[in-house]
Formats: sequence, structure tokens, C-alpha cells
Amino acid sequence: MASLPIVTLKYLSDAGEEQELSLCDGEEITVGRSDENRIMLNDPSVSRRHAAFSATSFGAVVADLGSTNGTFLNGESLSSMKDLSSGDIVNIGACSITVDLSQNDSNANRARSKTVELKPVDVTILVASIRDYNSYIQALQEKDLSELLAAWREKVVRVVEDHGGKVEKMVGGDIVATWCGSSSPECAKASYESAVNLLEASSTPSDELAFAYKVLIHSGRGMQGKARAEDGETEIFTLIGDPMSATLELASHSTKLDSDFIISRETAELVENGATFAPVATLEVTSGAYGPIDLVSPKRK
Repeated sequence: MASLPIVTLKYLSDAGEEQELSLCDGEEITVGRSDENRIMLNDPSVSRRHAAFSATSFGAVVADLGSTNGTFLNGESLSSMKDLSSGDIVNIGACSITVDLSQNDSNANRARSKTVELKPVDVTILVASIRDYNSYIQALQEKDLSELLAAWREKVVRVVEDHGGKVEKMVGGDIVATWCGSSSPECAKASYESAVNLLEASSTPSDELAFAYKVLIHSGRGMQGKARAEDGETEIFTLIGDPMSATLELASHSTKLDSDFIISRETAELVENGATFAPVATLEVTSGAYGPIDLVSPKRK
């Protein structure tokens, strides 16, 4: 059975013709001036590799790839990946891309699945981001970067899954993983151990695939759902809501912070592994009802 599209991107080509590009689960495309992009824009204000769109069963995200003139979502400049909703407009140079999430289509809904159970769960979210991703874009050929990026992603996925987590989103130089369960400390500890392993691998000189990257972790309360498709197959998916939005917002702000390992204080208090933490910053989060969130970083021995 062919995969159903998660999201459709609608835009005008350079010739003024209406175009549509659909992405299925696991697909990612880039937008830019180079002909190596799935969406190529002949616009001098657009960078060679400007932005990326990615789709998973959890939805779709967009990220700016360190472009010179920026990527805008509904008029606001992007500094990290953002979740997309139907009707969103992404502006890249003079091009406007309209987002259509296919799950809003009744036929797609029937072919997909129906939620039969939802329950609250504790969730810890980890965001791993390659530092200075734009410098890699500028320095490497598309093929070389794609190969290195694929190897890095494989490594991160392996570490996350070895610690009981699940990768939810991947776009550009960002990966988002979650740990869901009935125990906040267990989720927090598993994500913390993953972060430690990832950063140790990043600093290993013999690791030719290592990127310099940073990790941010935050915890909250989410919803986990079980869905049954019409063909009888069952899948588990997670509706994160505010914790995911808050974590992505924190990750966006944290790009200006020096530390490569940042944790919300409430998550650090759940870890209880004997580590000591130093304050990094207090950031105001507009997502949900969070308000200011204290960020800390483990002190290195």
C-alpha cells in the first residue's frame, strides 16, 4: 500500500505556474537557488540551500538552513524548526509556499486511522542541533553533506533508541526525540544519558562523522494516543502539544547561548544522578502556560 501524503506544499514556479509538492512519512526536501534542491528558486535573495521541509506521521516541520536573508513563517522569522499547520504561509525570498496538511482531508482521514484512546503521559523532549550548520552547507557539496548528515542522523537515532526514546522530527541539522511514560524521572534520566553519549561522540577526535552540536532537554505533560487504521493495523503516535512547542521555542532561543548541553531546571531536578548544574539563563516561553523557564547546564568534571 503506497504511503499517503502528510503535507502538500503549494507555490508558484519562477514561470508563474502553480505547483504542488507532496511529502510522505520520512521525506525531506530543501528549497534554494541551487538546482540540487527539490524546489529551485531563481531568486538572488535566496541562498543556495535556503530552507528545508520534513514530514513524519506526527506532522510537518520547516527550518531555515542558515540562509542570508531568512525564512519567514506567517510573517515571523525562523531561527529553528517549527511545526506547520494547514494554511500556514512560508516565505522564502519572493516565493510564498502555502501548507496543506493532508490529514485535514476527509478521504485521507478515512484511509489513515482514527484515535481510539488518549491518556496523559510524562514526556521529556531532546533537541540535538548541529552548531553552525550553515558553515557546512557553504563548505561542502550537496552530495557530501547529505552523506555526512545521513550518517550523523543514523548515529543519533541509534543512541536515542538504545535509551528507549523515539525520534519524532528530523529536518536540516535538527533532530527531535521524545521519551514518554508514566515516570517523569525515568524519562528525564534516559534522555540525559542519551545527551551525554551524544556529546561524548561529538567530541571524539577519531570520529570522522562527528559534527559539533548542542543538546537541549525539557520535560512536561503530554498525551499519548493509540490509533487503529481501517485495514486493521495498529499504530502508536504521540500528541505532545505544549511541551513540544515550548521545547522548540527554547531550542530557538538557546542558539545564542554558549553551552552545548542545556536542560530546563525542572528536568535537571528529575535526573538525580549526582550531577551538579550551573545556571545558564531564564527564558520567557510564549507556548502554552509555561512563562519563564530556568535553564541550567551540567558542570563538567
